Amino acid sequence: RSQRLRDQYYQVLAKGRGRIDDPRFSIAVLCASMSWTYQEYASQPTWFIELLKIKAETEAEYDKNTAPTPPKK
Repeated sequence: RSQRLRDQYYQVLAKGRGRIDDPRFSIAVLCASMSWTYQEYASQPTWFIELLKIKAETEAEYDKNTAPTPPKK
């Protein structure tokens, strides 16, 4: 299981797209971005966590859609 997660994460990093199918990974990403421990994450209200997830997803989508396209060869 750990190797599969590593492989999926590597693909996301390498290609700049993709998805990790373990829902716990989004918790780890959120904790890292907010500099939280798991206990701090768990103490947040659900509505706040949902807003942070929506914010992150929307920013990622915006960045993807507004990134300059490389010139064609």
